[in-house]
Amino acid sequence: MKRDRWYILLFSVLAVLLIGFIFHNSMQDADTSHSRSSHMLALLSTALPFLTEHIVRKLAHFCEYAALGWDFYALSVYVRRYARPRLAPFLAFCALIPCADEFLQLFSPGRSAAFRDVCLDWSGMLCGALAAALMYLVLRRCLSSRRHG
Repeated sequence: MKRDRWYILLFSVLAVLLIGFIFHNSMQDADTSHSRSSHMLALLSTALPFLTEHIVRKLAHFCEYAALGWDFYALSVYVRRYARPRLAPFLAFCALIPCADEFLQLFSPGRSAAFRDVCLDWSGMLCGALAAALMYLVLRRCLSSRRHG
């Protein structure tokens, strides 16, 4: 039980840091954001020559939200022992963060908000959570078979 509380603290702090990172990126002005995307494109284009800046930007959105979804699922594994999980509030909470992210962009010079980015972010979060859930189930099954086999 005591260890669970440490995991809850760890995954909560990680969630706050990830959300802070995401919101920090959203508050960058258009020139800074473009410069960072161009730099990343230059790094990746030697291995993946088909990439464009648009793909890099959307992939960054998806990946940072997938990491957040993974973290939320890991947090829910430990919180579940203290409270009964509910899918609808989890999905709603997962939608609020991308909405807030896009809203923040309205206040960054040269940036705009887009509903398709909210959908992309939300789907990244769900994919991260599903990947974590799948890994959790596989690990549980492997550990269970070792104990009984």
